Parts: sequence; structure tokens; C-alpha cells
Amino acid sequence: MKSAFANAGIHTFISATILLATLGAQAPAHAAATQVRLSLDPHAALLDQGAYFRVSGFDGPLRLPDIGGPPGGPSFSLGFTIPDDYESSTPLKVLILWEGISTGCDYALESNLLFRARDGQPRDFGNATAGFAPVSASTGFTLFHVGFGIAMQAPATAHQTASVVFEITPTPNEFPSLQGGDAVNFGIFRPNGETDENADLVDTCDAVGDELGIAGISILYQQKQGKK
Repeated sequence: MKSAFANAGIHTFISATILLATLGAQAPAHAAATQVRLSLDPHAALLDQGAYFRVSGFDGPLRLPDIGGPPGGPSFSLGFTIPDDYESSTPLKVLILWEGISTGCDYALESNLLFRARDGQPRDFGNATAGFAPVSASTGFTLFHVGFGIAMQAPATAHQTASVVFEITPTPNEFPSLQGGDAVNFGIFRPNGETDENADLVDTCDAVGDELGIAGISILYQQKQGKK
């Protein structure tokens, strides 16, 4: 004969199981985070070190020449204000659509500067690339975090569009949070292998006239819960 204690234990286990199942059925599901896109105009970029614009219906308008150009590599910078419906301190993703003339080689990009500002807060230290680094690409890629760079395989077809993603995040003791209304300015360059601090980051698409063209740039951000 089983003891009353044993039967009570079984009853308690079954009751708890039923209770958990009931609570699970009644608990409201949390809404999945919504990702929103903020478009930036590549024609509004500030250009330096040989970067230029091309008026074309075929090529990406923002042009970064091959690494044989000026020391440091051609660069561009853009800015935006974080929208009010942004979920504070979540990562901001910079999505870049790019294309090139060559195949069978690697194009490279590297973060150049990051400046963040908020009304009433001490200024950012500037050039805070620790808060601005590459994370992925649509083609095969290698990350080089010493210099915050990325090497991306050129698509198998010339001028086929590919994408690369950089991420902007808060940095402790420098700019520890991000919120709607903050101003963000960032810069990216195509590194010159002879001068880049990250010696392993090599852009091998170095044929004469081999440019990396940028067609579009957008900011992907997480929207506050309940916003539409």
C-alpha cells in the first residue's frame, strides 16, 4: 500500500503541471520587436581622399576608387538624427548596398569615425570607432576588429549588388546610451593597404579603374514596443 505522502506528492505534481499549462495558455505573448528603416541619401555624403560622385543610371553614384589612391583611402561621412520611436540603446545597423567591376577578389571597408551628440550632454570624444564596427555581409566576409574593418568577396557577376552591415552601439564611459533625438555622424573608408593600421586587412580588387560603388545607405533600428 502506497503512503498518503506519496499520493500527495503525485497530486501536487499533477496540479502544478495543470496550473503551469493554464498560466501558459492565458499569458499574453510578447510582441516581436519591429525593425524600421531610415533611408539616407548617398548624394548627401561628405567626401574625402579621392571619393567622388558619378551621375549614372548604371553605376552606384558614390564612388570609392581602388586602393592605389591617396594615403588612407577614399572616404565618406553621413549623419542622421535618431527617430523618436527608436528603442533606447539598442544597436543601430548601417546597411550599405554596394557594387564593383571586378570578380574573384575582395573589397574592403573600415569604420573611420563616429560622433554622437545629445542636448545637455558632454560631447563625444570623436573618432569613437569602438562603437562603430562591421558585423556581416551578404557575400563571404572576414572581420578585422583591430582596425574595425571587413573584407567582402566580390560577387561572381560584375556590378551585381551586395550588402554590408556596420553596427553603431553605445560605448561605456564615452557615450553610454543612445536615445531618440540624438545626433549621429559616422564615416567609412576603403583602406589603403600600405597605410592601414590593420596590416591583415587587404583589398585585393586593385585593378586599374576598379572602384567600389555605393548605391544606397539606410539605418535599421528597433522600434519601441507598441509603436506602429
